[in-house]
Amino acid sequence: DDILPDKLKKLSINFCDNIKLPVKLPVNLKSINLSSRTPIAWEIPTCNLPAHIDISTDGYVKLNPEFLTRSDITFSNKPAGDVLSFQPGDVVYGLCKARDRVNTLVNSLYYFSKKDIIIQNTLTDAVWDRKNRAVFNKDEKIAERLNDVQRGIFFREFLSQHKKYNITEDKYSDLSNEECWIKTSKAGLEFQTRLRERSVIFVIDNLVDAISDIANKTGKHGNSITAHELRWVYRNRHDDLVKQNVKFFLNGEA
Repeated sequence: DDILPDKLKKLSINFCDNIKLPVKLPVNLKSINLSSRTPIAWEIPTCNLPAHIDISTDGYVKLNPEFLTRSDITFSNKPAGDVLSFQPGDVVYGLCKARDRVNTLVNSLYYFSKKDIIIQNTLTDAVWDRKNRAVFNKDEKIAERLNDVQRGIFFREFLSQHKKYNITEDKYSDLSNEECWIKTSKAGLEFQTRLRERSVIFVIDNLVDAISDIANKTGKHGNSITAHELRWVYRNRHDDLVKQNVKFFLNGEA
C-alpha cells in the first residue's frame, strides 16, 4: 500500500488473482480499475476509499456492498442507484451497454455464476435454443443452465401456454430469431411483473433522446428489441403490478 505514490491519479490492476489488493489508497486517486480471472475479494474498508473516486471492475473482483452507500463514489463514471435497487430475483432490462454495466457491478457485489439470472437473456436462453426453435428445452437442459431451475420451468410453461408468446408454434416459424427474441423479452416483462411480482430494473441510458423514435417506430432505436420492451411497458402503464414493479433508471439514478 505504501508504495503507491501520493499524487497518483489513476490506478489499473489487471489479472490480480494472486496479488494482494491495496487496503489503503492515495487520497488524490481519482479512479481505479480492477480485473481478475477468478473471484477475489477487495477487502479495503469503505472509509479508506478516497473521496469522489470512480471504481470499475470486471465482475470477478468482489466489492463490499457498503461502497454503494458512499454517495460521492461512482462506478464506471455513474452513480449506482440502479445496482443498489437490485435484489436477487430481479431482472435488468435496457440497451446492451447500459445493461452490461449494471450486470457487471451486480456480479461484483454477489457471488453469482453464469447460471444466476440478472438479465432476461439468461432465463430465455435456458428455456429456448435458437438452433432448435420448434421446441422448448426439457427440464434437464434448464437445470444445466440455471441455478433457479423452478423459475426456468415456470417461464417455459408460461411461454408454452401464452397465446402471443409461444414461439414454438407453427404460426411463428417464419419469424426471424430477433422477432422471436422480441416476443420472449416482452413475455419476460409480463412474467416478472405480473406472475412473479418482482422488480424489473429498466436502465434507459442513451434512450432519452430516442423516445420520439421509439414511440413512432422510426430511426435507429425505433424497432430495436428495447423499443418493443418500452412500448410494452407503456401499453401496460395502467396495470398496478406493472407500475409497482418496473423501475426506471437514467445514468444510475431513479
